[in-house]
Amino acid sequence: SSTSSRTHLPVAGCGGDTSIPPPKSSGDSSDARVAAATTTVQELAEALRSGDRSAASRLGLAGSRDLLGSLADNVRTLHLVDLSFRLVDDAAPAEGSDASEYGPDAWEGTVDVEYRLRDWDTTPTREETTFVFAPTTTGQAVADIGGPEGRTPIWMTGPVQVESAPRALVIVRGTGATRFLSLARH
Repeated sequence: SSTSSRTHLPVAGCGGDTSIPPPKSSGDSSDARVAAATTTVQELAEALRSGDRSAASRLGLAGSRDLLGSLADNVRTLHLVDLSFRLVDDAAPAEGSDASEYGPDAWEGTVDVEYRLRDWDTTPTREETTFVFAPTTTGQAVADIGGPEGRTPIWMTGPVQVESAPRALVIVRGTGATRFLSLARH
């Protein structure tokens, strides 16, 4: 005679309109995404404060590494102090052109950027600026900075040139600061 062993488990059922939601994973993917992006912007601020162009560049996708490196140069050139970044909103998927350029999982976050021009400002400037993030194997990388919404400080848009006089400060993208300073003096 064959003996079979069976385990009987009690089963509870639901009646009527009762529904039981499926269990959630312990870490929501958007929470992980935000945590990784928060780490990225904190590391970027630290790299900029310490003048580490290479560390700043490594936090971006290949196409944004030059931009992030130029931010370190700009912080040094402009003598920016009291620099901090804080991710304050993560609600928007990347716009169509950004999604096609950086991938379908790219997304926009709003970063509170605070800084002070050491030789000019008595209080810090504070701007909410759009950052585009994209996932990597190690977290979230900066894909781009700036966008149609919000304001982006000029020093965060690429290399800048600076000229100053006792009562005038000129900051321009690229070249031409000397010409603008001469206009400011007239």
